[in-house]
Amino acid sequence: MAQSNVQSPVKILVPFATTRFSSEEQITASLPVLTRLASSNYGAVLVGSVKTSLTEKLQTAVKTVQNVKLTFATKEADKDYALFVIAPHRGCYEKQLQLSSLAQQVIAFLLRQV
Repeated sequence: MAQSNVQSPVKILVPFATTRFSSEEQITASLPVLTRLASSNYGAVLVGSVKTSLTEKLQTAVKTVQNVKLTFATKEADKDYALFVIAPHRGCYEKQLQLSSLAQQVIAFLLRQV
């Protein structure tokens, strides 16, 4: 359960998970879980990091899962890892990621439902 950060907070029930993929085997092993999350009525959101060299493998794997979309928040060839969001395809969180540096090592992400 999450709670909105506004003057009159609203509790929001959104399954949310984080992960890190460092190998092809991890991506392949995650497919049953991704499929289960995608079939959830709650519209689960998965945020994580993946080795930059594995981004195409992740894209291919996510394409086999119905009703979800993969969006890369950061994906730079000179970085070891890329940050991604996998969320419901039904118009939610579509290219609505914004990055803002709060400090040298802290980055905030804004996920906005459209």
